[in-house]
Amino acid sequence: MPLCEVVVPKEFLDEVSKQRIAERMTVIQLKAENFPDNEASRNLCYLSFYEPIGGIYTGGKPADIGKIVVKIYILNESLSKEDKSEIYHEVMQVMTQELGAAATMGGQNVWCMIIPVGDDYISFAGKPVNIQLVRELIGK
Repeated sequence: MPLCEVVVPKEFLDEVSKQRIAERMTVIQLKAENFPDNEASRNLCYLSFYEPIGGIYTGGKPADIGKIVVKIYILNESLSKEDKSEIYHEVMQVMTQELGAAATMGGQNVWCMIIPVGDDYISFAGKPVNIQLVRELIGK
């Protein structure tokens, strides 16, 4: 059950940008979990956009250029360093291609974290979830 949070400055995204980013990030989430790209898998991918009301601060001061923070929570704890590097690169590509402020900075304002969530540290409908259960649900 991959979960992704995209934190951007207030009023940074319009609906069209959100839709394009959501589609592209879903593909990245599926890849990170090694899930097939099908309806069952996609129904388990969750993505939310956050626009902090008070803004984003860097070094104790308001960020002068839009900072973008992407957090990807995954059940797959066996990603290699190369897998992680590829995901980081793909996230940066999505943000620089979809958001002007990210492109202007060459992606240097895009921060990405891959956060593994161990078995049974997430629940669905009140029941603990692990990678094996999810693989069964999606038919893999």
